Amino acid sequence: MLSIIFSYLLGLFATILYLLLTVFFLKLTNKISPIKIMIFSILPAYCIVFFIGQEVEFWGYSSIFFSGVIIILFVFGGLYKSISVRILCDLLESKSRGLLIEKIFEKYLLEESFRGRLDILVKSEVLERNNNDIYILSKKGKKLYYFVSFFQYLYGVKNSG
Repeated sequence: MLSIIFSYLLGLFATILYLLLTVFFLKLTNKISPIKIMIFSILPAYCIVFFIGQEVEFWGYSSIFFSGVIIILFVFGGLYKSISVRILCDLLESKSRGLLIEKIFEKYLLEESFRGRLDILVKSEVLERNNNDIYILSKKGKKLYYFVSFFQYLYGVKNSG
């Protein structure tokens, strides 16, 4: 019984260590993708179990740790990519505490949601842009399309996006 409680407490400690590691590395550098930091910070936090001299109940430790990690990732993802949160922050940071609807559409809908994503797809070589500014699927894009559509079919996803 004591081993199970110790395992749960160690899982909680590892979760807190994970949170501290991610905050530290996110503040330290902006050259590494935040998603990579969030994923790779799991390894040292989770692996502390190997350096503990006491026997640890693996499933209890893992369930507490990964439950905490999932909560942290959901909160981070919501704060990092939420357009609603970013609009609220822009409103708070503006001197008049107001923004024109055209500015909001330009920044979030046109620039970030469409143009920014198109640029990312071109840089990742999923799309190609010809001289007439027409986007077409590359060979890599076609492979990705078939891969994604297989899983959409498998899970019964009819409309996504």
